[in-house]
Amino acid sequence: MKQSLLEKLRYQLVLRPLGRGSIWSAERWESIYAAPGGMEWVDALEQLGHYSILAGYVRHLAASMPEPPSILDAGSGPGKLAPLFSSTPFSRYVAFDFSETAMVAGRALGVPRTEFRVASFDTFESEEKFDIVVFCESINHADRPEETLKRFFRFLAPGGSILISMHDRGASAARWRRMDQVAKTLDETRVTHGAGRSWTLRLMKPLA
Repeated sequence: MKQSLLEKLRYQLVLRPLGRGSIWSAERWESIYAAPGGMEWVDALEQLGHYSILAGYVRHLAASMPEPPSILDAGSGPGKLAPLFSSTPFSRYVAFDFSETAMVAGRALGVPRTEFRVASFDTFESEEKFDIVVFCESINHADRPEETLKRFFRFLAPGGSILISMHDRGASAARWRRMDQVAKTLDETRVTHGAGRSWTLRLMKPLA
């Protein structure tokens, strides 16, 4: 469903500066991924830097765990992190996204111990608890990022960690401030590509 001009202006002038997310519908995501070449951007070389830092954080966290970690990839797109994360053995990797097309692509990767589900931030449910919850270029599409984080704390195992990568543009600073209300940052890394685009990545834990 397309936004009206008034809705777009309200988002740009009022909600976005407050750190509210740029919400895209399931239909929009499906149309993006289903279009010819619609998944090419996730494989672009400029993405490799922040993907690799996320994989490095997973490796760091796994080193202090008695068993391989379980990972939840929230808003995963076609699951391009699964092969990178699998270089550090994980016990289980669960990914979800709006798009069935993206989930089919994720399953086709054939990475062992993975599962791809169609769901949204609001509809995802699981009885499982995960050692690591990842938001890679996804939480910027949550209406209220801090409320989304709080919802996903319930899927964290005791002592579990949150990993977030977010493109540095627009209202990203305001979104980080909103998330600082509910989570503490243990480490932060910034990656800048030669073309000038940059990403901020954080390792976070729920506030007590």
